[in-house]
Amino acid sequence: MRIKDTGIYNYEIKQQFDSEKIKELLKENQDELERIKKQFENSAEDTKSSQEAMKILITCLEISRRIIAGDIVPIKDHKFLREHDPALYAKSILMRIPKKKPYKYKQLSKDDKEQNRLQDKSVTNSGEINESVTATHDPAQPDASGSSIDVKA
Repeated sequence: MRIKDTGIYNYEIKQQFDSEKIKELLKENQDELERIKKQFENSAEDTKSSQEAMKILITCLEISRRIIAGDIVPIKDHKFLREHDPALYAKSILMRIPKKKPYKYKQLSKDDKEQNRLQDKSVTNSGEINESVTATHDPAQPDASGSSIDVKA
């Protein structure tokens, strides 16, 4: 073997080593990319689940506010609040302030599609909550908790 042949041989070995190293780095990069994709998918799922939890919390707080205000709240809303946040439901019932002319609300906690539509409507850009109130003011009608107060002045 001549010196010139040795240089070519060393160059070929270096080329093989470099290509193997490049293949190894490429494989590591692909593995890293797959790991990042999985993390992204998991974070997207977490975001969806936390978004749903926030919608439920907003609905529970609105139902609680209505109960505390002494207004007539549908039984299904009472049930929704009781199932999703029993402590808040108990506090709402205890803090309820009776009204002479309570508002009668429509049901807020409907099925998921309807609930999403209502909540998108109810939250404005400024973050304030619009109240969906019907024009019915019937103080003689009992509220959803089963108690009615007949106040005579």
